[in-house]
Amino acid sequence: MTAENIQAQLEDALSKFKIYEESLFLCERLLNETRPFISSGLDTSKLSSEDAKDKLDMAKNYLKNLLDGREKLQSAIQGCVEATSSISRPSSPDVGFASSLPEKEMQIKIQLQDYIEQLQAFSSSLENIVSEWRGF
Repeated sequence: MTAENIQAQLEDALSKFKIYEESLFLCERLLNETRPFISSGLDTSKLSSEDAKDKLDMAKNYLKNLLDGREKLQSAIQGCVEATSSISRPSSPDVGFASSLPEKEMQIKIQLQDYIEQLQAFSSSLENIVSEWRGF
């Protein structure tokens, strides 16, 4: 392997690690943007039909953003695994990247899943309410 090949591999790995960091920051930003909506309460019992429709649109938008963010993070994590294995020496044992998840990554993944589940349940309730009102 030539020095140019090694440099190209290192640059590729660096690029993947940067994408990973950017994905973590994106997900953290999305969670921070979604938190006030979730914290405001996901109670559907006292909503007018127009409020329910507005909340449903907002919930769907937040949900889409969180799902997209989660997908980007998963892709970036896979890129890091590939980058780690491509730059490790062949004679060294492969240190399991996935087994030593950084704490921040784990917290973000857990919170993403929690928010996604809450928004899915809330959206489902709102869709039922909106469809019932349309029937009247």
